[in-house]
Amino acid sequence: IKKKSRESPKIKPAESGRNVRNIMPIIWTPKRIRNLRAITRHSQATFAEAIGVSRVSISNWEVAVKIPSARHQRGIDEIASAAGVTQRQLDR
Repeated sequence: IKKKSRESPKIKPAESGRNVRNIMPIIWTPKRIRNLRAITRHSQATFAEAIGVSRVSISNWEVAVKIPSARHQRGIDEIASAAGVTQRQLDR
């Protein structure tokens, strides 16, 4: 009888500049939302329209009054993915 190994699978480190969202989901902090908007050159109004919320919602997320719902976080994920934005870029 062969015993199963208890070693965890090896995880390759992300390449520099590679979009790491496939490895770990991005937690959308106010700073990361602002940075994504800046990188994609969206105003609060155009960013809100792309996600399907009001401009006031974007403002509230960026100053940590409220947090985006799971549905809206997926919308933000889609914008980041389409623009090819990396987590490293968001954390600058």
